[in-house]
Amino acid sequence: MNPTELHSYVKNYNWDDGPERIFELLEEPEIDRATALLAYWLVQGPWHSFQQESYGRHPYAEQVAALQDRLLGGFYARAELTFSPTEDLGVSKVQLLKLRRARIPDSLLAP
Repeated sequence: MNPTELHSYVKNYNWDDGPERIFELLEEPEIDRATALLAYWLVQGPWHSFQQESYGRHPYAEQVAALQDRLLGGFYARAELTFSPTEDLGVSKVQLLKLRRARIPDSLLAP
């Protein structure tokens, strides 16, 4: 799959099938950063990582933490695509403000 097809695959993935397949794909450094961010948001990473007192421990906490570390550490060098939590997923400005107050790094908000 090319980067655009892979991004679409992640966006349209049936998460009821479990996130294992997506986490497996995200172990590859060739994945576009926007696709990795999209997956991070789709598995509710920001809420479980930065508002854990409200959302609790993620059932895939280790995989989410590893993905977050890769995103923050520059593992995904390809940056051909774009991602916006607000535009792509409908995350409200109030939700983003709450996450910012919980100290989510700006680099997890956009590529």
